Amino acid sequence: MGHSSTAVLDDRLSDLPDGLLLRILSLAFLGACRTLVKTSLVSRRWRHLWREVPRLEIDQREFLQEQEAAAPTTRHSKRDKRNPAKEWHMFEKFAENLLSRHSTDLPLDTLRLVVDPPRGHGRRNQSDASSLVRLCLERCRPVDLVIISNTLVDLRGLGREVDLTRLTTLCLSNVVLRSGFAQHIGASGCPRLEHLQLGDCHLAFTELVFSRTLKSLSVFYNYNVHRRRGGGAA
Repeated sequence: MGHSSTAVLDDRLSDLPDGLLLRILSLAFLGACRTLVKTSLVSRRWRHLWREVPRLEIDQREFLQEQEAAAPTTRHSKRDKRNPAKEWHMFEKFAENLLSRHSTDLPLDTLRLVVDPPRGHGRRNQSDASSLVRLCLERCRPVDLVIISNTLVDLRGLGREVDLTRLTTLCLSNVVLRSGFAQHIGASGCPRLEHLQLGDCHLAFTELVFSRTLKSLSVFYNYNVHRRRGGGAA
């Protein structure tokens, strides 16, 4: 495509109303927040559009893929030069900056987080991942929330520190759910919740999950910490 054709395409997109452009951006850059932010370079009008998209997918795998693509391609270079701790720190800073610049006046339709902190640090991994997830929830009020982690994320106090009143869909993977979780997703914490999915989670609560608005519940490969080891799948 030549320069003139690209310019024509850009003009056609720029002629669209902001609402339609935001919807296109949300769908075109699923799981690619770093690329989404780069659309601010297209033109002056596009400079702040990304800050108002109704759907954010912050996926650390995109961040790592870009890091690997920029690294030398010799047989051992990627393995030798990777610094997981540094990569996590850079991703964490990116996520913080992204959330601080995204418009807080426009609550999100969807927030999807995929976190993969460096292995080998045990509780520190859990703390880092939990802190990042909490930060995201404190700054966003999503309708649909998806959290996927390769290390346990502790959402202690879920519902007391964040506003989940708009939440209709909640999907959690590899998350620790403490006592009080059932209350937080009930009428007082999530009065509009319709769909709940828990996978590979550590269930550390004993109360029943009760919600008048819930339409679907999916629970698989979870571990109940109140049961004996070997019998904790739920």
